[in-house]
Amino acid sequence: MASEDVKIGQGERGDVAWIRTPLIVEGDMQPPELIERVSPVYPEDAKRARVGGKVILEAVIDTDGFVTSTKVLMRRIPEYPSLEESAVAAVSQWRYKPATRDGKPVKVFFTVIIEFSLK
Repeated sequence: MASEDVKIGQGERGDVAWIRTPLIVEGDMQPPELIERVSPVYPEDAKRARVGGKVILEAVIDTDGFVTSTKVLMRRIPEYPSLEESAVAAVSQWRYKPATRDGKPVKVFFTVIIEFSLK
């Protein structure tokens, strides 16, 4: 069993289901490399209010380089959830060269910071 395999259940007959969980990028692991970025759309409500700020996301990047899930870790402007929604929508479309361990692609957690700023 590899460190990223997790047992999720055992039936009456002794059958077991395993899932591959994301790893944290550390040690000799090569982090994912961004190869395709979609810019977030600045939400109209935040523009009108001249509000900006950072949205910090946790993304799961699979072995093919796709973002398979995102989670908001920190919201700097909670009154404007549209900023979070826009950040998640954009990052969900990003494409990466996958992270690798021992030369093999691995599924990983990755932190992404999106900054909204009016200039």
